[in-house]
Amino acid sequence: MRYRGLTDKGEMVYGLPSYGFQSEEVKEIGTPDGDFQEIRPGTLGEYTGYTDRKGAGIYTGDITKLILPGGEVRLFEVGKTVLDREMKPPKGFTAAGKNIVRLNTYVFIWLENGAVLLPCVDSRGRCDTEKMEVVGNVHQNPELLVRGGGDS
Repeated sequence: MRYRGLTDKGEMVYGLPSYGFQSEEVKEIGTPDGDFQEIRPGTLGEYTGYTDRKGAGIYTGDITKLILPGGEVRLFEVGKTVLDREMKPPKGFTAAGKNIVRLNTYVFIWLENGAVLLPCVDSRGRCDTEKMEVVGNVHQNPELLVRGGGDS
């Protein structure tokens, strides 16, 4: 996995998380060149494995923009959560009961209404994230987090 965190100088550093001495809080990032950079606690972001339409990696804490075919713009905060989902059996099969699966997954939280969305693919097999663009993150661009269509 890849991670990133924000330094006190406001720079994003990438690498592996390192816990502080006698602490459960991540306080440093071990960079690929062997240095350790202190990061602001709480700014650690995890790479989701998804890329945006420009090929940029998407991390937890990012804010993405999606422009719908009609021109509507939607902003999403990228997060990670645990969800319980009921799995439906394929046609022709009967389930013995409810088939609940617990998913530890990345989600996209629609800033306008808080709806939690999972990435999907369109009829051509293209992932939603490939239509989005990373426009900032929650730590450096809190002004993008206005929920409820700008009322708050």
